[in-house]
Amino acid sequence: MEYDSKTCYRAVKSRDPRFDGRFFTAVVSTGIFCRPVCPAITPKQKNCQFFENAAAAMHAGFRPCLRCRPRWPRLERCFDNCQQGSAVD
Repeated sequence: MEYDSKTCYRAVKSRDPRFDGRFFTAVVSTGIFCRPVCPAITPKQKNCQFFENAAAAMHAGFRPCLRCRPRWPRLERCFDNCQQGSAVD
């Protein structure tokens, strides 16, 4: 993973949108994993594990958050991909 746990936790605590989709936070005490921008209450740092992707978090036994929907792609990426495609006449 390209970020250390302190950087990841700071991003989660501030809900920094620059980190959305770059890693996922799993909360040991709840068994749920989230995007860094999730509006849920910020978990304690000692309860957090960080993963590069949603599949890795799910493989470790965590389930996706129902608030931030970490298995869904970011809308900005979908929009960017649509604009890069060819226009239909």
